[in-house]
Amino acid sequence: MPRILRLTNRFNLGGPTYNVGILTKYLAPEYETLLVGAPHEPGEESSEYILKDLGVEYQVLPSMGREIHPFRDTVTLAEVIRLIRKFRPHIVHTHASKAGAVGRLAAQLCGVPVTVHTFHGHVFHSYFGPLKTRVFKSLERYLARLSDAIIAVSPRQKEELASLHRICPPEKIHVVPLGFELQRFLHLGPEHRFEARRRFQLPPERFIFGTIGRLAPIKNHSLLLNAFAEVAQSASPKPMLLVVGDGPLLDKLRGQAARLGLTSCYITYDGQADIFFTGWVKYIEHLLPALDVVVLSSDNEGTPVSLIEAQAAGLPVISTDVGGVRDVTLEKVSALLVPPRQQSALAQAMNKLYRNTALRLRMANTAREFVAHTFSATSLAERMRNLYEKLLNQKT
Repeated sequence: MPRILRLTNRFNLGGPTYNVGILTKYLAPEYETLLVGAPHEPGEESSEYILKDLGVEYQVLPSMGREIHPFRDTVTLAEVIRLIRKFRPHIVHTHASKAGAVGRLAAQLCGVPVTVHTFHGHVFHSYFGPLKTRVFKSLERYLARLSDAIIAVSPRQKEELASLHRICPPEKIHVVPLGFELQRFLHLGPEHRFEARRRFQLPPERFIFGTIGRLAPIKNHSLLLNAFAEVAQSASPKPMLLVVGDGPLLDKLRGQAARLGLTSCYITYDGQADIFFTGWVKYIEHLLPALDVVVLSSDNEGTPVSLIEAQAAGLPVISTDVGGVRDVTLEKVSALLVPPRQQSALAQAMNKLYRNTALRLRMANTAREFVAHTFSATSLAERMRNLYEKLLNQKT
């Protein structure tokens, strides 16, 4: 039985944890997997409950932090080498940047037969300044040479990695879309709306926009708040906005809301606020039926899980047209896409769906069918199984 050491950055809420958990579950029993990841950091929500719900065993590697730290990273490298020597994997598959660096170096030093790396997103624009970005690109080009295969989660991401950022030749990059256990979203319908609103103490009739993600600069919640204020100024009755997530920008965003003349509340809805910062919601399927539209205002994205889950729940979405967003939506069919950092365009899209009930319903029905067909867990596992077999056969 082939053995896989699967190493991921952090067990924090997001697509990578679903990806590694589903691969670990659905590739068994043909493959034996040791799943290892770093703990979530302050301001993030742990995603370990996802792995427990999937029935997947895992190990936490406390030394592997998010930021570059020479001493801690050296300790992490030594610990991964120890894991490899004990587990003796046929494949080391790393997910995201820090795990990708440490895991691929360790695999090279230990002579692991096959090394694979998945880009769940990248930091090549909108994260750092030009100098730091060039350093990261140079490092990823070197690490790509140590890899037998690079996984992109969307065709657009492959194009960016190969042609725009020149990380490696296109023939080395394989597109494997993410997959999810979507059943808990696909059964949701209008009949769940009342219960969801009752659970979170939300007004039963008010129109609600929602956004889901960490309160961090790359998500550009500030743009969304400005656009929402523009919509709310002319809308009657006045809609509200749910900001689902938490992070270092919470106080700044609440201050911005106040300056825009919008009231806000945190964790518990006060019955009156225009913007409700909910904090992290672990089981998002309990909340999604309460929403009318899901909005994403990011400056960069890999494959936004929040948009896949929203569409599976039968919700239309609005998003900035960045990263892999176009690969998880059907433009003008299940989603309205707008240029990044353009407040007026985002506000116009929000206003359009606020005012057009028939359009929302048509988009919602198509959205559910699209994601159910494209992003299943079994499709993800089958694509990855075929790639592993091909790579292992090349080594024998």
